[in-house]
Amino acid sequence: MKRKLDFTEQDDESTNNPHRRRLDLPADISKRIHFLNYAFSSSDSDRCSARSALFVLTEFAKDEDIVDVIVDCGAVPALVKVLETASLVVSDDGDCHLDRHRYEMEKDCALVLGLLAVKVYLGEEYVDNPKLSDVTFIVEGKRFYAHRSCLLSSDIFRAMFDGGYREKEAKDIEIPNIKWNVFELMMRFIYTGTVDVDLDIAVDLLKAADQYLLDGLKRICEYTISKGISVENVSLMYAMSETFNATSLRYSCILFVLNRYDSLSSKPWYSHFIRCIVPDIHKFFSTLLTTKFGLVDP
Repeated sequence: MKRKLDFTEQDDESTNNPHRRRLDLPADISKRIHFLNYAFSSSDSDRCSARSALFVLTEFAKDEDIVDVIVDCGAVPALVKVLETASLVVSDDGDCHLDRHRYEMEKDCALVLGLLAVKVYLGEEYVDNPKLSDVTFIVEGKRFYAHRSCLLSSDIFRAMFDGGYREKEAKDIEIPNIKWNVFELMMRFIYTGTVDVDLDIAVDLLKAADQYLLDGLKRICEYTISKGISVENVSLMYAMSETFNATSLRYSCILFVLNRYDSLSSKPWYSHFIRCIVPDIHKFFSTLLTTKFGLVDP
């Protein structure tokens, strides 16, 4: 009973001011995680402590500055362990019934993991892993196992699962008009925050990143594509940057044009091309002068 009293007093302090900085924050979070071990105890007191711990972790997970501490303290494996415990219980007579407490614990754990997933990457081991998967994407006839809580960094996926679309409750979702290798790389980026992009797939991946509003992936693709800019394709690259609102690629094309004036000026299409991109050249230098030197564009 003493343990419960101490825990409740600390909860009041944390929940009243969940973003408060404390020197003992890692120890405090570790204590909350420890109480998850009592999630499915037969004791009502232990269950109450586990629910309270989960509530505090939820509040902590809303603070971006605390997320790394929560992950470093081992919260993700502990939360996953709770999710792995079935919410259906078999009674003595052989019938299955839903354990309401287990169901609520699973739901709250999924919420915390979702909050963490928006701010941190859960790692390579979760990519296309059927373990704990709650949604499957069908791409070119192949199945890709995913986790809804891990996809919230994409506004498109968030709208798909939280909005009024039919995909909200669907277990299998078909994704048309995208190649398997492109989709797999895009999902790998969502899960890990990084991906190696070759030039031969960069354009298709840029299109997917733009469609799913993944700005970080777009920047990686733009960097890869910009390394392939040439005298022969710079106008096409610039047009691509316009199509996919790829600002970095657009500025790379502008710098290429300015650096290769001698090579480009003899091309029959050069004059028309320059007239088309003059507004962007002006914007590029205005932004550069404003941000780098503090000069205000007149």
